[in-house]
Amino acid sequence: MERDVFDYLEKDYRYLNNYIRDLNKMLFISPHSAIIKGRTFVEKLTQEVANKEGYGLLNVMTQAERLRKLEFEGVLEDEIDNLFQTVRKIW
Repeated sequence: MERDVFDYLEKDYRYLNNYIRDLNKMLFISPHSAIIKGRTFVEKLTQEVANKEGYGLLNVMTQAERLRKLEFEGVLEDEIDNLFQTVRKIW
């Protein structure tokens, strides 16, 4: 069993884990860059969820449209959708 979610990401989704590592490095040096990395991470994670759930065509949509569709289809629970929406709106 993996120690944490980041071990899982490193194993199967290294590119996502790289966003988290970059975010962690930039957090206190360049907060703006860390926010951008966080937003990009959530967008890429949402694209992965859409692909895994058979909604690959959602990858050409905006993040707002993709989240709306995934929530409507019941793929994302309300709490997760709200968190993703919050990250999307940060800037």
